[in-house]
Amino acid sequence: MAVSAGWRRVLLMLLLVGMVRAGYHFIRLALLAAMGLAGMYMLHMLAQDYNKITNRPRPAVAATRALFRAITKRDVSAVSDERGAVEAPSRRGVMAHLLRQVLMQDPLGCARKLVCQLSASTKGLRPHETAILRLVQRSEEDDDDEAAAEFRAAEQLGQSSKDAAKCAARYSKCLIEARAFLKLLQAAGTR
Repeated sequence: MAVSAGWRRVLLMLLLVGMVRAGYHFIRLALLAAMGLAGMYMLHMLAQDYNKITNRPRPAVAATRALFRAITKRDVSAVSDERGAVEAPSRRGVMAHLLRQVLMQDPLGCARKLVCQLSASTKGLRPHETAILRLVQRSEEDDDDEAAAEFRAAEQLGQSSKDAAKCAARYSKCLIEARAFLKLLQAAGTR
């Protein structure tokens, strides 16, 4: 009987040691699982933030699309406002509306910089470049419109200075040069 009690103690001791080791490994497993869940949650939050950042229209791209729509729009029988209501404006109203749309989507002044740089170098312009300048020149009859006045001021700066560097200095928030902006404009037109 004394022998069996000794074996019982040894077995009980081994069982106790096994449970302690298993508990230690379980604690490690639980900590690892908690850290893994925390890491996945952080990646989830990072992905949400990334989506919020990248889903915003970039100002230069939005201005490019608006300017492209303004240049290439063939039928201007109706223009919809921000609420979706459709109205049939006059030619003067269409030009003012289009320039306002471009101006609203261009907080950095990239479209105005483009007009300024194009009017600074009037020789050797391509047809789409002259179309942009004609769009601004057609707006000259809209004396009371602020958007048309902004673009006319950019055009006058380019014509008077004949220097693209002065245009770049005036519209320094926009880091895109005229040629790159025109490439964006052409890329937006192919979509």
